Amino acid sequence: DKKEEEKEEEVELENKPAGFSDYKQNSASKGVMGMLELVIKDAEDSEKEAIKDENDSQKEYEKIVKQTAENIGAKKKEVSGLKATLSKAEGELADAKTEKGNAEKLLANLKAEAQTLTAKCDFLLKNFEGRQEAFDDEVGALTEAKGILSGLSTPGAEEEEKKE
Repeated sequence: DKKEEEKEEEVELENKPAGFSDYKQNSASKGVMGMLELVIKDAEDSEKEAIKDENDSQKEYEKIVKQTAENIGAKKKEVSGLKATLSKAEGELADAKTEKGNAEKLLANLKAEAQTLTAKCDFLLKNFEGRQEAFDDEVGALTEAKGILSGLSTPGAEEEEKKE
């Protein structure tokens, strides 16, 4: 098989088209070893860049985790403060509801008392003249009784004395 391949190569070299020169290795090229060294160097560079990128990413991740932890801590404190405020407000609301209930009871009692007083006042105003006459009559009767008891004459006797 090797002999046949060598013959084919010779035939190919003899039958080359015009304008083509003989194949020679480029003196600037380093050949297969040079290509392998270049591939190895590129792989090492890629590995270094990947490691650097991974380290940068890890630092950024750690920074974000730290910031997140700080934010969570701040939010927890804020929630605690808001819960305390809410608890205080709920206590104040309960107190205010109790005070409102007490004030409403007091108001109802005052309204009832006002109605009672109004009824009494209406009665007094309605019966004032009659009571005033009765009071005047009673005062007159007491004055007359006092006069009788102190030895004065009776009211009829006073009239008689005036006539004289």
